[in-house]
Amino acid sequence: MIKKAFTLTEVLITLGIIGVIAALTVPALFTHARNAHLGAQYANAISTLENGVGLYLYDKNVRKLTQLADGAPTPGALLSTLATEKYIKMTSTSDLPAGLPSGCGNAYTLPDKSIVGSCSNTPITVHQGDAGQELFFLSSVSANQKNVIEGLDFFRMSISADGMIYIPGRDYGDSTCSELDGGYGCAGRVAANGWKYDRKIFDNE
Repeated sequence: MIKKAFTLTEVLITLGIIGVIAALTVPALFTHARNAHLGAQYANAISTLENGVGLYLYDKNVRKLTQLADGAPTPGALLSTLATEKYIKMTSTSDLPAGLPSGCGNAYTLPDKSIVGSCSNTPITVHQGDAGQELFFLSSVSANQKNVIEGLDFFRMSISADGMIYIPGRDYGDSTCSELDGGYGCAGRVAANGWKYDRKIFDNE
């Protein structure tokens, strides 16, 4: 019996077809994985911060940061305390990409490699009239980029006196809910989408 083998031409054509399919599908798979990763890290950062501040308030025997003996700390000072006193396992970092809002610093890396940091010290009116201080979240997927875009790589959030995290577009109104430099900053839509980041949820901006 004569066994028929594939010719070189057939092999090359098959490999070419596989290459075209891979070129079309692999980027979409990477994008899907990145989006799922970003949303999960964002939700984890919020939960981690709230738990850390909750333990801190409990140990200080107060219900709000404003009730501390020295008054409410700035966001940067609060993050430093949470890290130094081991309320949250995170390490200080100064290697931040360009593109973050001016005045953002005092950044810390969480165990999942995402980054949280403080921005301005100006109080923001958030949920139920409570005043909050501005923070930012940066996904580990984007931390090594030279430039990052708000709404695509990092998101703003606000921590209130009672240690709760509020985000624009869900808990309070903010100008970051509009399109900014090619990105979208309305983090509330990520939360409303079950903490699954998907560029499609911003199509109506």
